[in-house]
Parts: sequence; C-alpha cells; structure tokens
Amino acid sequence: MLKHGQSAIFEQIPVGVLYTVIEQPVPGYTVAGTRHTGTITKEGCTALFTNTYAPSQMGNLTVTKEVLGDGADLQKEFTFTAVINGRSEPFVLKPGESKTFPALPVGIEYTITEGDYTAEGYIAAVKTYTGTITGGEELLLPFVNVYQAEAEPGSLTVQKEVVGDNPDPDKEFSF
Repeated sequence: MLKHGQSAIFEQIPVGVLYTVIEQPVPGYTVAGTRHTGTITKEGCTALFTNTYAPSQMGNLTVTKEVLGDGADLQKEFTFTAVINGRSEPFVLKPGESKTFPALPVGIEYTITEGDYTAEGYIAAVKTYTGTITGGEELLLPFVNVYQAEAEPGSLTVQKEVVGDNPDPDKEFSF
C-alpha cells in the first residue's frame, strides 16, 4: 500500500526478470492503466501510477412492479428482498408501485429478489436482479408477472388403428 508521494523499492532483483505491478481500484479515484509490466534492467525500472481524484458519484436504484393478464388481482401484495452492500431489507409492492433506493455509492453491490408466486398463477419474467452501482445512474429494475388463471383439467385419448392386409391384431406398438 502506498500513499501520495510514497515509493516502494525492491532491491536485489536479477536483471532480466519479468515483473508486473497491478494497482487495485479505489472508490473515488481513477487511474490511467492499472497494470505495468516490464523487464528488470541494470539501470533499474520505475512503474509510475497516477491517480486522479474523482468524487464518488451516487446512483439510484428503483424497483417497479407490474402485473399483466386477465383476472389478475391488482391489489395483491408482492414481497421482495433487497440485499444492498450485504444488508438485507424486505419490502412489499402492489402492481403499479415502486420503491427507490437513493444515493447509493459507486461500487455497492445489490441483489433484488421477488418472492415466488407461480403457484398462485403469477409467472415472473425476472425473479432476481444482481449488479454493482457504477455511478451517476438511475437504474430501473422492472418486475413483471403475467397472471395465468388455472386452466380446467382436460384429457387426451390415444387410440391405435392398424390397417393393411392380414395385420397381426396382437402386435403391440410403443409410444
């Protein structure tokens, strides 16, 4: 780890050795190139990294709920779980409602999951969104369910008919 103006010197490295120095990203700073590769020379080598301070931008995350399909209950409550930066927060939305998580810092990871309502006839287009806030963005995460009323059970009859001259009436056919 180095701070502004600091250097790290590694001595007694044989000439000809290949090296790579990689700088890890730091929120709020940008760097022109994060990797420096070279070969040790008699004169020595320098890997210079210059960081530019760029104040962290914030991003907003908005979850919306929509239900489609004839007979859907538009007052039904759908449960969600938001995990933002490792912290879990349950919430409820009805069709047409939304919830916004404002001013999330760059680098924050999120997972938004909707409960399973398949058994009630609500088929989800998407059940989970996962991502990372990259800054200055308005993320819209639409959760859409299509309601499909339970169909009345039907039936299927399979019947076998054999035609031709002198067929074997006891011959079995597999399906």
